Amino acid sequence: MSKYVITRGKLPAFRYSPGVAVDDLVFLAGHLGFDDKGQLVSDDVADQVRQAFRNLTNTLDAVGAQLSDVVRLSFWITSYDDMKVIDSVYEEIFPGDLPARTSLLVDALPLGARFEVDGIAVRGSGQQDVQRVS
Repeated sequence: MSKYVITRGKLPAFRYSPGVAVDDLVFLAGHLGFDDKGQLVSDDVADQVRQAFRNLTNTLDAVGAQLSDVVRLSFWITSYDDMKVIDSVYEEIFPGDLPARTSLLVDALPLGARFEVDGIAVRGSGQQDVQRVS
């Protein structure tokens, strides 16, 4: 069994690992819309969502995974009114099959962020043929 603790993209103000991979499973910590300096990219929720997913993609890349390998996501939001915009950006990022997803409404996120995403990926699963069941 192989375990990798990902430190790429870690915000210095917090004590955490952006991700941990065990064999082909990649567990992704909460990713926010912060730039490399630990500042929110914008107050705009769409900008924060895009940056959070850029940060999440950077974490996946550290262990040879990609967005298509993501199988589960959790969205942490501070206003339900933002969901329409968040879903619109989400469709840009995942135009095809979607990971399983939970959205949670919270009172606040670190440093005034409006959106946070965490998840689970399985390395190489995005390259597999998808079978849809109903």
